[in-house]
Amino acid sequence: MIIFFDFISLLPIVIYFSLIYNFLINPLKNIVDLFLFIYILATDYLVKIIKHLEYPEKLYKITRRPEGANNTDYFSRNGKVPADTPGFPSGHVTGVTIFSIFMILVKWKFQGGIMNFFNENKRYTLVHLFLIFITGLARYVKKCHNLFQIFGGFVFGTFMSVIFYYLMKLFLLLN
Repeated sequence: MIIFFDFISLLPIVIYFSLIYNFLINPLKNIVDLFLFIYILATDYLVKIIKHLEYPEKLYKITRRPEGANNTDYFSRNGKVPADTPGFPSGHVTGVTIFSIFMILVKWKFQGGIMNFFNENKRYTLVHLFLIFITGLARYVKKCHNLFQIFGGFVFGTFMSVIFYYLMKLFLLLN
């Protein structure tokens, strides 16, 4: 079962290659894919910075990786992490959330009510939300993150996704 979650932990890399592939197939039509790829990579770097911030004493324990955390990189090859390794927010969940929420926003375009959009696009929406859920579950089962760190990755990823959506609209790259 753990091997299944190791493969799920590769989801961000699959997304990266998919975005590059789409761009290379049709650069003029898929320019947003290239920008999304760059944006997710930049956000991943920002997550690394956030993980090393000094947190108040009350939050210190929950921002550290769970005791016995192991295999926390993309390829699950690093073994156990040292005690007190930062883990907030989950970078995997952040990256997958940026991609998934952005895909939903592009289809929704904030037109009409959210329930109306959901009723008309159930499968599309649920598949993207499932990607976020299964990534968070994999990170939890593998003891890479606690629930607070996974939720933090989801919230941060959602926030960054909305910013990216509006940036693309601002630069007229989305209709």
